[in-house]
Amino acid sequence: MKFNKDYIFEVDNLIPNWMQEYWDETILNSERWKYGLRGSPNDIEKFFAIWISRPGEKPFINDISNIGRTFHEMWRREGLNSIIPDASIEQVHRVHVNGTIPSDSLLSVHQDWEPPNFWTMLYYVGGYDGDTVFYDEPDINKEETDFVEKYRIPFRQGKVIFFPSCIWHRAELPSTGLRTSLSINYVLNDCDINLKIQEERGIKRNKLPEVPEELRKFENVMFGFGSPNQG
Repeated sequence: MKFNKDYIFEVDNLIPNWMQEYWDETILNSERWKYGLRGSPNDIEKFFAIWISRPGEKPFINDISNIGRTFHEMWRREGLNSIIPDASIEQVHRVHVNGTIPSDSLLSVHQDWEPPNFWTMLYYVGGYDGDTVFYDEPDINKEETDFVEKYRIPFRQGKVIFFPSCIWHRAELPSTGLRTSLSINYVLNDCDINLKIQEERGIKRNKLPEVPEELRKFENVMFGFGSPNQG
């Protein structure tokens, strides 16, 4: 599937300023941060994370001050249908807070998820900068993977971005401080945009299954907390 900017949505002013400030302070001062989340094998030791719910768990089971659930309800009731009117949420796949700090290296370009109907929601909670950059799909026939930047969304506290999880992307690391974002992976219904994306990708989805054990193990490896001594 070729990159299509029309599949990336931006929503501003969903969260009132007073709530945004409270959530930023609460997350920043949380004692639940863990070190060593990775988006790919090359990214270990570049992330901090607060896990709210993992695949197969009850959504928001380990919420932090009810932030994840409250945001989800606001997104479900006011955000999602303002951009995709015929969309409905079938599953909350996983929920966590990301934290990144300045570094001379770059984070890896990656897909969050490949199967159809998976979408990624990013809500910029706190920080000063760190754009989200989107790339065209790499040529699998080449030995070297060349990622071509196609679009970027500047970081701004309070902004929400929503896009198909199969789109290649990465976050730029902040120039200072801690950049935090809430990430929720959703499975949506067969709304018109999902049917169009399925057609472009040449795939169709099956009936939504339970999360298989192999998938849980894979995601625990890819999105785990690193070695036990990292605490």
